[in-house]
Amino acid sequence: MKSIAWFEDPQNRDQAVKMMVDISKLKKEDVERAYDFLREKQLFEPTGKVSRRKLQSVIDALRELGDIQGELSIERLILPGVTALTD
Repeated sequence: MKSIAWFEDPQNRDQAVKMMVDISKLKKEDVERAYDFLREKQLFEPTGKVSRRKLQSVIDALRELGDIQGELSIERLILPGVTALTD
């Protein structure tokens, strides 16, 4: 949860982008776009629980990008007894 809180803090944007560029060797502009996309869509759950709504947003985004096709059940992504699913 601490790492998500750090990621969500806009003051850490430049450092987060630099770390991702250094590790991934991707173009800075691409990393900035990805970072902004993740922040804008609020895809990371800051409470340690998995939001059914947010997880569906991730699935929808991946489908829109062409990374997945067809149906993908949220239940296939949840580890029972480990992951807390909220709405």
